[in-house]
Amino acid sequence: MLPKDFTPVSTVQRYFYALRDSDMWQTINHLQVMTARQIEGREARSSAEVIDSQSLKTTESGGPRGYDAGKKIRGRKRHIITDTLGLMLFVTIRPTRSPQQVQMAELINARDGLVRDRTALKNREKNLTITLLKRQCRQRLEQIDRHIEALDAEIASLIAADAALARRHQILTSIAGVGTLTANQLIATMPELGSLENKQAAALAGLAPIARQSGQWKGKRFITGGRANVRQALYMPALVAARYNPDLQAELLTG
Repeated sequence: MLPKDFTPVSTVQRYFYALRDSDMWQTINHLQVMTARQIEGREARSSAEVIDSQSLKTTESGGPRGYDAGKKIRGRKRHIITDTLGLMLFVTIRPTRSPQQVQMAELINARDGLVRDRTALKNREKNLTITLLKRQCRQRLEQIDRHIEALDAEIASLIAADAALARRHQILTSIAGVGTLTANQLIATMPELGSLENKQAAALAGLAPIARQSGQWKGKRFITGGRANVRQALYMPALVAARYNPDLQAELLTG
């Protein structure tokens, strides 16, 4: 509720949304943080930051919501970035993963395990000399192939049953170099995709170079952190896109 001496709610909302959409609130917070750090005898800009997330229940009847299977909470996820003094640098709220995305992630993890088993069996098969062991190895490989096909079919049916996931999958696979498996991984394990800025998405995937410096010393930057499964899924598509995607080729040449 607003204080009695405020203007009507609709007027306050209009001004608030205008300031929000122009990033004015972020600018005000940024200046306040820099001032507070200088008062504490620190550099105005922080060199280390802390990231945290929390799943929150929502009571609204509408709006985007998801399900956090780990905490068994249906609602949204709050992401907060602070400096080492605890001063808030950035906050955003996004829906948690939908039940379909949770199921997809579990199916993809099972598929990845089968692929690792298949690779190990194929390597072992090269050194087998006993006929019985060779036959058992071939049977196990055939079984793994059938299980992988069944998992792929189940994942495809989950996507087809959800219009939003199907649309997202269509957009991802329309990108040169991104195939079905990569699109499945991105949909299941990176639900924030599409609601992030480019640099935020890169950091979340662990593809953003992280600065390594202290005082006057500056080290070489490396990509680290983030979601390793997303980073691994993007490795081969990135190599292919670097050769066959004209937009990415132009970006590499100008960068």
